[in-house]
Amino acid sequence: MWDRHININASMMNIFGGQFRSTVTCNCCGNESFCFDPFYDLSLPLSQSFHSISRATKRRMTSGYGMRRTGRDQSCLTITDCLNSFVEEEALSRSDKTFCSRCWKKQESTRSLRLERLPQVLVLHLKRFNNARRKQNTKVEFPLVGLDLSDFVAENSHAERDCAYGQRRSIYDLVSVCHHSGSMNYGHYVASCLDEGSGEWYEYNDDCVTQLDSPEEMTPCNTPYVLFYKLR
Repeated sequence: MWDRHININASMMNIFGGQFRSTVTCNCCGNESFCFDPFYDLSLPLSQSFHSISRATKRRMTSGYGMRRTGRDQSCLTITDCLNSFVEEEALSRSDKTFCSRCWKKQESTRSLRLERLPQVLVLHLKRFNNARRKQNTKVEFPLVGLDLSDFVAENSHAERDCAYGQRRSIYDLVSVCHHSGSMNYGHYVASCLDEGSGEWYEYNDDCVTQLDSPEEMTPCNTPYVLFYKLR
């Protein structure tokens, strides 16, 4: 499936290309069926159930002492929280019954999503604009270096087998952030980008370019809209 996709869509854009593995499991017999689809970005939700949130965030949410120490409110998420929600197992409704090749009839089932192949450049799109035409200003913390996707990789996948020096190649470092400030009807975009040659970060705001003393100075964590990570 991947070779077919590459042959049909040969382009420099494939540096952003990865592949999903969708697994549908029959609730009756446990039979699994697989589907493989390409992607060029991951659109991550900003609302999720408690059990999809990372352990660190749960500790912040349930510990009053920790909240006072960090000064963060419980609505602050991490990129890992959003990824957990994105791949969370989904129970297919009765109206969405799928055909089981072992039972030889339509059965209720569950669907899970994992990463089969990892892109050279990972694009994470935060779904700040909902169907009600409102913007979600949820704060999202994101790492500058060392974003590890190994927990989201499918077992026995190409990504898992694609090793470097005996280790999984699943570590990403941030190279750019597109920020959005404002509302659904009015807003402004600013970009923060890493100059890999010098290691310096710059902020691009229309015709104004400013060097940042440190990447932590970039626009606040309630404004990131699209993040670009490069495979280490």
